[in-house]
Amino acid sequence: MTSYSQGGQDVWAWEMLEHKTNGFYIDLGCNNPVAINNTYAFEQMGWDGILVDILPGCESRGGKFFRCDSAAPSPALLEAYRAMPPIVDFLSLDVDDATFATFNTLPWDTHRIRVACIEHDAYRGRDIRSYIRDAMSCMGYTIVCGDVCIRFPDASCAPGPFEDWFCDPDLVKPELIERFRCSGREWCDIVKGLI
Repeated sequence: MTSYSQGGQDVWAWEMLEHKTNGFYIDLGCNNPVAINNTYAFEQMGWDGILVDILPGCESRGGKFFRCDSAAPSPALLEAYRAMPPIVDFLSLDVDDATFATFNTLPWDTHRIRVACIEHDAYRGRDIRSYIRDAMSCMGYTIVCGDVCIRFPDASCAPGPFEDWFCDPDLVKPELIERFRCSGREWCDIVKGLI
């Protein structure tokens, strides 16, 4: 697999999903259609999905692109959520300051997510990490990799926690969950040997 993610999210999800082909993704905050994109690699392997960003750029992708605010979904995006498969293989939620509101617009009551990478940007002092973790736990999800860290371009800065990676333990093999279970590790150490 060729990785296009900034922090190894696509490689981790690929392993957790046992190299699944023809899956379905939701990419909220898809931004650039290829570079540092968490779902482009899956699309290259036959996956389909929903791409959402407030900025243009992903119109040429194979998934259905919605240019709208993910925190205030358009009627067309809400309809796409209703029409998607009941089990979504991969969720990438990376919308910076809109994470809390976007998280609450997802159809958690009617759909399940096999694996999810949810940005919390705790390194910036944001206060949404515990809310997301509590909500995911209440819905039956397991945190596999907590406080995944990323090294920033300014090498003088220590790696900071920016995401949590979750799974539905009923839809992912227990041995895969235990293989990756960690907290506070840099993403490149989590997926070491897989890229």
